[in-house]
Amino acid sequence: MDTSIEVNVDAITFHSDALDRDLRIDFYLPQNHAPLSLLLINDGQDLVAMEFERILNKLYQEQSIHPLLCVGIHCGDDRRNEYGMIGSPDYKGRGAKAGLYQQFVREELLPLIFDKFRHYEFIEHAYAGFSLGGLS
Repeated sequence: MDTSIEVNVDAITFHSDALDRDLRIDFYLPQNHAPLSLLLINDGQDLVAMEFERILNKLYQEQSIHPLLCVGIHCGDDRRNEYGMIGSPDYKGRGAKAGLYQQFVREELLPLIFDKFRHYEFIEHAYAGFSLGGLS
């Protein structure tokens, strides 16, 4: 594996019709590498605070991971309703918009990613998140 991999970070603002709001999406892309795996990450706003770019660069340098495109999806003000179990809001009704969030990911975000990075082949897809973002 190439140990000289450097990560480029690109941020966009994207309007979701399903969620009826703008979202910030951060793309952590290793330079000049294909194929890639795809990792979607809820609570993407936390990646900056944890120095995710530095962590990825270190993992590549150590040859601990294979190249992957990480997509950090920033949460909105209605996080507690957008994240959760589809069809099973908790006793306070939190998670009521989880179905809409899934619709956003499937019908808007993934097509955006596959179009923006159409020259890449994604060999694996995975999803992660922090706390409630990991439940979604």
